Order: sequence, then C-alpha cells, then structure tokens
Amino acid sequence: MISFYAIATDSTGTSKLYGIDLAGTSTPLFTVGSWFKGGLAYYPPTRLFYAIAQDTSGFSSLYRLSLDGHVQLLFGLGYRFTGGLTYRPQDNSLYAISSDKTGFSTLHRIDLAGSAPALFGLGLSFVGGLTHDALNDVFYAVTAHGADLSILYSIRLSAAVTPLFGVGVQNRGGISYQAAQKLFYSVHSDAKDFGYLQTISPSGAVQVLFGLGYGFDGANVCVSPFFGAAIKILSPLANERFLKNENVVFQAEVLDASGTYVVSDSSGLTWLSNFDGTLGTGVVTKSLSVHNHQITALGHGLQTSVPARVFADLWRPIRASSGPPTRAIRSTRPPRALRGQWSSPSWKPFAINASPSPFPSATRSPPTTMSGSTRTRSPFHSARASTRREAASSMRTAISRAGPT
Repeated sequence: MISFYAIATDSTGTSKLYGIDLAGTSTPLFTVGSWFKGGLAYYPPTRLFYAIAQDTSGFSSLYRLSLDGHVQLLFGLGYRFTGGLTYRPQDNSLYAISSDKTGFSTLHRIDLAGSAPALFGLGLSFVGGLTHDALNDVFYAVTAHGADLSILYSIRLSAAVTPLFGVGVQNRGGISYQAAQKLFYSVHSDAKDFGYLQTISPSGAVQVLFGLGYGFDGANVCVSPFFGAAIKILSPLANERFLKNENVVFQAEVLDASGTYVVSDSSGLTWLSNFDGTLGTGVVTKSLSVHNHQITALGHGLQTSVPARVFADLWRPIRASSGPPTRAIRSTRPPRALRGQWSSPSWKPFAINASPSPFPSATRSPPTTMSGSTRTRSPFHSARASTRREAASSMRTAISRAGPT
C-alpha cells in the first residue's frame, strides 16, 4: 500500500512522481514534467493531486495530476513558489509559500479560479515544505538554510509564526502531517543529495526511516490521503433489515486520518457479503439473499463491515424478534380497544404486543323506531324531551305574570 507520494527531479530537470510504502520501497509512477520543485498536495474536492513547477526564470505554475498519468497546467502563480503546498479543509483551499530574491518568504492562499494572493510574511528561507493539521487548524513549515540547521515553525492565519525546534540539516524535501499517528514525515538530504524519509514527533524527536534516492529535495512529499484513513459506510445501516428481492443501496465515503473531512467517495471500493460474495464496485444497488449478512466495504488498503438481515416475508422479523410472545395483527383494518408497544421501527415489518384495553368500549343507544303513528324512544331521549317541556312552561308563566308592556 502506498503511504506517501513524492516528486523527485534528476540532474536533467526531469521530474517523476513516486509512490512510497512504509516497507521502504520507492516506486516511480510516471513522469510529470520538468523542475517540479515547489510542492505537492492532495485536493479532496477534485480527488486529484496538485503540484508546483518552475521554469528556467524561476516563474512558478500550478499543475493538476491524476494517478493515471494525466498532467494538466492550470495557471501561473508568480516567481519562486518553492516552499511547499498543502490543503486546508476549513475553506477547501490550497496554500503555498513563495520567496523573493532576498529569501524572505510569504504565505499565499491559492484560488483555483486563477490567482494566489499573498497573506503575510513568514521570515527567511521557508523552502523545506508546508503542511496543515486539520484538527487544530495550524500550518507547519520548515526553514532550510543550506547546510545549517532546519527549524520547524507553526503558522496560524492570525499571522502568528512560532519557531518550535530543529529537525536536522538540509530538510528541504517536504513535510507532511499524519493525524492518526500524530507524526510529521519529512525528507532530508545528505551531502551527496541522497534523500531519506524521517519522522518528527511533536516533541522534536527525529527518526530516520529509510533512503529514497537522489533528487528528493523539492518540498514535494505528501502523505497518501488513504494512509490512516477510515471507511464510513453510509448505506446499509448497521443491523438494517430488508425483505427478499428488496434493492439495497451500498454506499460509503472515506474520511481522512483526522476524521474531519472526506477524501474520497465510493469510487475504488469493493462490496462483499459473507453469504452472497462480491456485490460490486463503487455505488451498488442490489438485492440480497435471505440470510444474516456481514457486509464489507474494501479498498485503498482499508476495510470496514456492518451486519444486515434479509427476511423472506413481512412477518418473519416478528417471529425472529426477541422478547415476550407477540400477537401479530394481520387484519387490514386497525384494531380497536387495544393498546400495544411497537416491536420494531415504524418503517420495518412490525408486530404489536397487545392486551385487552381496561376501558370498556362505548355502546350505542338503540335507534328510535316507528310503529305506525307511535314513536318509541329510549329513556335518555324521553328525559331530554321532558326537560324541554318544563323549560317552555316556566317561560310562559313568567311572561303572563309580567303583563302587557
């Protein structure tokens, strides 16, 4: 599994993208062009890599790279963008560092519409790489003064630039933060320009891992978006229930190592069932066999699983549910004088734990009947009629006593 990507440039100026695994294997993937020595970053909104190259005059341009080998020039940035490139998820933007002729460095926010406005100055010789901690919204950058000690700085958008500690000499091959491990990975070169990958802890401890080769000195190391990432299954939900022949949508996303943003969708993920076997790749819609399934999403060196159940008919979940015996209401009309407890969510097949209501059902009075010219009324109707007659009689008596007005 590739854990890092980096660009190395040989003595002729030819630059190649490499895939690097933690076992120490560095594999060239394809040639990206000439003099790519300004930074490399993955941009989740487009699922592509972006890199900075310079021409012979030092003018820098932004390129877009896909892992199938396609390289596209986007637009010019300005002179001497050689300090690194990184992604900030809070505003979905790329950030880069440039330096002027004196070596003074400036942080820029790159607008993919075609501009790179300057934000604020950093200091001298920030040419060793740029990275971002998404959880804490902090940038980190490395200075590289020739054979002098390289220093790691923290940078906030409030323009606070703070030196942290030394990280060795000639650390100009790039730096990238791995959130799951809480480690920095950087590339430093020896006196013969041979590059080595090393880790840097937040306390400043440096450990060399293995050699990479020559030409890894362009602030161009980038942690793979899938290194330390996690698959989040969106559908089906854990323990979701389905019926035979019901279509199930299989969909997921991949979260970065910090868990703060999505680095990929279902593309490149394969879906498996422990009973039905391979279900498909990407977003899949498919029915499952009647069984208890373990659904697995697999890809990018990652995998995760959720259980799901499929039943043959509507009432099988009732018989399979735990708890006291239930009486299934099979009538098409709702039951009267029953009270109960749903034994499963309302959108699933259900049963009602029912018992007779303690409240008696209301009874209707017999209807009024006609027998010839004689009406037969219930006692209730007779009492109401008697009350009305008494009220009318009292009204007439009161009027007669009052006399004419």
